[in-house]
Amino acid sequence: MNQIIQILKQDYETVPFHNFRIILKKDMELKYGGTCSDRTLYLKQKLDALGIETFLHSARIKGKEIHRMLKIEINNEFYFLDVGLGWSLMLPISLKQNMKYNFFGLHFKTEINKNEITLYKKNKNNYTVSYNTTVETQNQEKIEQQINNRFENIEFYPFKDSIRFSKVIDNEFYFLKGNVLGYSENNEFKSKIIEKKDEFISLFKNKFKFNPDLAIEVAKKTKMFKF
Repeated sequence: MNQIIQILKQDYETVPFHNFRIILKKDMELKYGGTCSDRTLYLKQKLDALGIETFLHSARIKGKEIHRMLKIEINNEFYFLDVGLGWSLMLPISLKQNMKYNFFGLHFKTEINKNEITLYKKNKNNYTVSYNTTVETQNQEKIEQQINNRFENIEFYPFKDSIRFSKVIDNEFYFLKGNVLGYSENNEFKSKIIEKKDEFISLFKNKFKFNPDLAIEVAKKTKMFKF
């Protein structure tokens, strides 16, 4: 378990979540991150290389089976590893008992009902559904096909027209949604507006350590920035 937790932590610190592939319709190496499918495939590659068996798994967001994660057995018990939500879920998700998680002032909980599990994220004072799925191991070939065809119907993605980028940096969490930068500070999650081009470039160059030219290219294709 400790080994898996350390791998998840390192993954959140090195591989960003973003939607640049979708907006630019460009491919890039998995090590540069991406949406849930890209992040999940990259984590699976790392675990496979260590001889740790994992299974691809899909979950439903608003009724659409578009979210990907991994199922793994740890100490004779099954868990989900979810590095693709965009938000920080830095511990395995138990499929045996309901859990509550708090990362960087962000709160999550799970509810298990027979063979279904639902993940909730707390927004202000209320928990809202992030996704739900069965706990049973799913058909791997079907999920691989879904991943390969994921860009054919991008209208299903809730963030296809607005930039998304998140990463854990120096033990704090940052999430750019459109022109709003969410960030953790002393276990509180705050936000501010990114309006100026120089501030945007500095964010990617100095904080995210990610190609600012590519980020500018993405921003120009959205409605949030006028660069």
